[in-house]
Amino acid sequence: MKLLLTTVLVLATAAPALAGQPVQGIVLDGSTALPIPGATVRIVGGAVTLTDKYGRFQFNDVAPGTYSVEAAKPPFQSIADTLVVAAESPPEPLQLLLIGEVASVALVEEAPKRPPPPAPGGTEVAREEITHVPGARGDVLTAVQSLPGMANVGTFTMNAGDGLIIRGSSPADSRVLVDGFEVPLLYHFGAVQSILPSEMIDDVSYQPGGFGVDEGRASSGIVAVNTRRGSAQLGGFAEVSFINGGLFLQGPIGSSRRATFAVSARRSLIDTFLPAVLPKDGSLSFTVLPKYYDWQARVDWQAADRWQLSAFLFGTYDGVAFASTADNPNDPALTGDFKNDTQFTRFIASATYEGPRLRNRLSLTGDTSGLVFDTSADRYAHFTAYGGGVRDELRYTIIEPLSIKAGGEYLYQWWDLAIKFPRPPKEGDPMMPSFTFDPPVETAGTYRVPNAAAWTAAEWQKGRWFLAAGGRYDGALYNRSHIFQPRTEAKVTLGKNRVRATAGLYTRPPQYNDENLYPELKPERAWQFTLGGERELREGLTAQATAFYTDRRGLIVYASNRADASNVDHPYVNRGTGRTYGAELLLTTRGPSHFAWLAYTLSRSVRRDAPEMAERLFDFDQTHNVILVGSYRFGKQKHWQAGARFQLTTGKPWTPVTGSVFNSDLNYYRPTYGTLNSERTELQHQLDVRIDRTWFFNKWRMKAFLDVQNVYLHPAAYAYQYSYDYSQKDAIKTIPILPSLGLRGEF
Repeated sequence: MKLLLTTVLVLATAAPALAGQPVQGIVLDGSTALPIPGATVRIVGGAVTLTDKYGRFQFNDVAPGTYSVEAAKPPFQSIADTLVVAAESPPEPLQLLLIGEVASVALVEEAPKRPPPPAPGGTEVAREEITHVPGARGDVLTAVQSLPGMANVGTFTMNAGDGLIIRGSSPADSRVLVDGFEVPLLYHFGAVQSILPSEMIDDVSYQPGGFGVDEGRASSGIVAVNTRRGSAQLGGFAEVSFINGGLFLQGPIGSSRRATFAVSARRSLIDTFLPAVLPKDGSLSFTVLPKYYDWQARVDWQAADRWQLSAFLFGTYDGVAFASTADNPNDPALTGDFKNDTQFTRFIASATYEGPRLRNRLSLTGDTSGLVFDTSADRYAHFTAYGGGVRDELRYTIIEPLSIKAGGEYLYQWWDLAIKFPRPPKEGDPMMPSFTFDPPVETAGTYRVPNAAAWTAAEWQKGRWFLAAGGRYDGALYNRSHIFQPRTEAKVTLGKNRVRATAGLYTRPPQYNDENLYPELKPERAWQFTLGGERELREGLTAQATAFYTDRRGLIVYASNRADASNVDHPYVNRGTGRTYGAELLLTTRGPSHFAWLAYTLSRSVRRDAPEMAERLFDFDQTHNVILVGSYRFGKQKHWQAGARFQLTTGKPWTPVTGSVFNSDLNYYRPTYGTLNSERTELQHQLDVRIDRTWFFNKWRMKAFLDVQNVYLHPAAYAYQYSYDYSQKDAIKTIPILPSLGLRGEF
């Protein structure tokens, strides 16, 4: 009894010294700063708890010491942090950020929502990574240009607004889709920002080749964007930077939270600082500085357990006007005033059924777009388009391991045109159009352009094998063209290795620039073959490699040279051929505090514009393209993040001027050219950096960021301009540096 009493007294005396401290914290979505309820938080080797509906957690009695605390909730990536508990007082509340839930980008080959195993390039980049690629200014669709197969087009160049250049082909050969439907443009003026903010994007599938039967009307690559539904918890942000200012708000509709909304709007601010970087003594002056707007609104309703309804409305506007006082003897009409406005609006509604064996998505769309280009020299292009369409996608599991996918779509557009403009240059045409001496193409009227498609494929997956075979029908009804395109795919997993091969026919309809005025033209065709592999070298380090070959037929070329073809009824013919071949390599590494990748593309794109003509390079060929991206999170609670991006690319092909001939009747010099695309601009290289700092508060957070493109001021030459008699030339270069300093508040 005495021994027992002594023991009790000793323990009672020691109790205050052995008592632990309370540990509190909160788990947040690293992309939106919203709290995450129901996340599992554990002290490694100790207690486990769940976060409440506000994302908060607490451990009541943690002994002094150093611990590792982990937080997890699928489909987020789990995270671990260090906790130091002192004997004197409780530690500061923990703030744990989970990332990777909102968006991913499928690299190189893999389309989203395909059955495993993943293809070469199936590595996914989480939103926390893709929005922190230096030089992309937090823009997912700009960061896509850092992936293999993408050409470097620069910013504020003639090519920047044309679209994506994939594997050396024209931007016209690839398509950009939003929720299954094509959009007419992807970037605002100068490609400083895409038309969709990253917060409205759920995932992006980048497929430079070998894509499945459910996508078509592209002979090169596809970038497919799926937009994001709003959160069931109220949240949003306000942001201002050198580039633009934006607002975003999302949340539930009603108390049941079965319906959600998301709205966003942006306005460019680049017009406020652009005068500071423009030369003061130049002959070109803006009368209306470049400005843009974009807006988005989405509503989702979980109508039943297996039914999801959504409606998405978005649009964009770009406008600029400028005046030129330069005296151009070879094209006097280039002096004067110029105005360019572009806009489009699209509405997409969809109903998705998700059952145990059947998934079906029915979508409807309507759109309007317009282009106004006016000059003081009586040259203009006015374009208004209206369209609508329906698309249905189905996947049905017949019996394991066999399933089928099928679908169809019908798109109808009508265009109102009023054009008096020189014929635009095509591939391999070194001479810019002359407003003064080129006879203009004049047309006014309404054109109706219907397109139809249907597809089906059987998919067999068992164990390590996946096989798919099917076909796609595309009807370019305006051109009275009907094409069946067979496509196959095979994938196999061998230990840590994954191998994929594809083969198929792909087509592009004649709807680029003024091609759509001539219904006798037929679609261009391309047979694509890819073979790739992927291997996990060690945990967190993956290597992927893809070899590709594309054989092109029926390329649209001039029937004669552009100047002679200006007034003929049939200026274009399908007689060109071409080849694209090469290889891509992607090394990726990621960990709790870092991500990095090295992308290298080796390719060659050559063509013949007629059987009797010599083979030449495509205008957009880039033999070598090296991109190195890396970013690291550091500091207390990982409040800091810093990264860099370096790109080294072969210069763009161009055609040298060998002399000129003076035309005394017209009083101007006409250049003579050497071999088409026989020279290249200088080697391009640039370094971009990005630094982020985040401050967390009770119910909101603030982020400051600095994103600088081309930090060591090395502008790349992308074209050349000549003196009036073509005896001298100067390089036309990209903007030397583009800094973006911004501040964002999120709740």
